[in-house]
Amino acid sequence: FNGYVSYSCSSTDVFFEMDKDLKKFQIKCLPDGSYEVPEIWPSCVKSVDCGEPYSPPIGGTREWYGDYQYGSTVVYTCGPYGRFSDSKGQLVSQMVAQCTWNKTWTPSDLPPCQATACQKVPVPPLSTLLEFQPDFDYNFTLRSEFAQYNPTLPLQMDFPGPSQCLPGYFLKVIGKVPQSAVKPAELVFHTEGGDEALHIVLKPNTKSIQMWSVHKDVRSAKQEGKQGRLSIDTEET
Repeated sequence: FNGYVSYSCSSTDVFFEMDKDLKKFQIKCLPDGSYEVPEIWPSCVKSVDCGEPYSPPIGGTREWYGDYQYGSTVVYTCGPYGRFSDSKGQLVSQMVAQCTWNKTWTPSDLPPCQATACQKVPVPPLSTLLEFQPDFDYNFTLRSEFAQYNPTLPLQMDFPGPSQCLPGYFLKVIGKVPQSAVKPAELVFHTEGGDEALHIVLKPNTKSIQMWSVHKDVRSAKQEGKQGRLSIDTEET
């Protein structure tokens, strides 16, 4: 009587769902000769699911590859014109949330964003024939060789080049597709020879992306995705 029997997970790659650090689960032998059997037995699992991570701040970004499992991370920013203000009042460029074993994303929320620049430049009517001009005395500009502010579509721009296609790099497009848009948004990267190095079709209404390339008039197999490395985050603006 009053002794214990112990149970442990059957292999080293699974853990107690209720506590990853728990090595064994015990039940007690009672004076009436029976064991104190739990109503619900604990389970051993390889990982846990934290569910959907929280949305990015307004005007901010969220870099997430669609993984809900333990140890997954999500990187948040306040966008190009803001920084997070932490508990010490210091400005932080990004925050990382991680899926923990208690099935929550940690930290549980984000610190407030603090503006570091005026992000929305007033746009005069086209009839005024006024054009925004960058001021190089400030730390940012809304127009450059590879960036345009409030462009008239369709728009053709130069691409920075092969340096943007190194291993570990990825393409991020921050923008907004108006709800009144009739056609999906398309991004096409042309080579000097006229081939389509990359053709992307964004369909925010169905949260999907299509991607392909064209070489010598032959189109590659179309890739399509709704999450993961080929993804669209409708929370970003």
